Amino acid sequence: MSEQTKTQESETNKEQVELKAVESSNTERTESWEKRYYSKEAIKERAKAEEIQKQEKAELRRMLSVAVVFCFAFFVLYFLSINNPDLYTINSETLTIVNEAFNALVLLMVPFFLGSLGAIARVLLAGMKVTHSLTLIVSSGMMGMFSWVGIKSGILVALLTPYIQPGNNNVQSTVDLVGDAGSHNFYSMALVAIIIGMFSSNIYIFVNQKVERLTKEEVKRSSETKA
Repeated sequence: MSEQTKTQESETNKEQVELKAVESSNTERTESWEKRYYSKEAIKERAKAEEIQKQEKAELRRMLSVAVVFCFAFFVLYFLSINNPDLYTINSETLTIVNEAFNALVLLMVPFFLGSLGAIARVLLAGMKVTHSLTLIVSSGMMGMFSWVGIKSGILVALLTPYIQPGNNNVQSTVDLVGDAGSHNFYSMALVAIIIGMFSSNIYIFVNQKVERLTKEEVKRSSETKA
C-alpha cells in the first residue's frame, strides 16, 4: 500500500507540475500577447488600419452618393424628354457657335505647337531635360495660344493703339488692319507664338534657378555656422 500511495503521490505531483507549467506558459503567452497588443507600434498599426477603414467607408459613401445623384439626374432628364420632345432641338445660332468654337480649337493647335517648340528650344538651351519639363512646355504652348487669341480678337491691339499712336483716334480701323494682316501673314503670327513660348519658359527657368541658388547659399551658410 505504501508503494501505491507513493506512486499515486508522485503521479499527482507530476500532474501538478505539468499543470503549473501549462499555466505558466499560458500566462507568458497572455502577457506577451498583451504586450504586443498594447505596445505603441501595435496601437499605431491599429490606428492606421482604422483610418484606412474610415477612408474606404467614406469613399464608398461618396461613390454611392454620386451614383444616386447621377441616377436621379438621368430619370429627371428622361421624364423631361418624354414630356417635352422639343427639348433637344438645336437652333441655328447654337450650331454656328459650335462650328466657330471647333474651328478656333483646330486653329489654336498651331500656336500651341509653336509655343511648345519655343519652350523646348529654351529648355534645351538651359541644359534641362525635356522629359522633366513637360508641364513647363505645355503651359508655354498654352501661353502661345492665348497670344493668338489676344491678337485675333483685336482687344490687345485696341489696348495698345492709344499708347503707340496717341494721335490716332480711329482705333477700330487699326484693329481691323492688324487683324487682316495677322490673318494673311502666317509667319508673323508664328513668330509671336514662338517668342511668347520662349519668354514664358524663360521667366520660369530664371525664377527657379534663382530660388535654387538662394536655397543652396542658405544651406551652405547654415552648415558653416554650425561648424
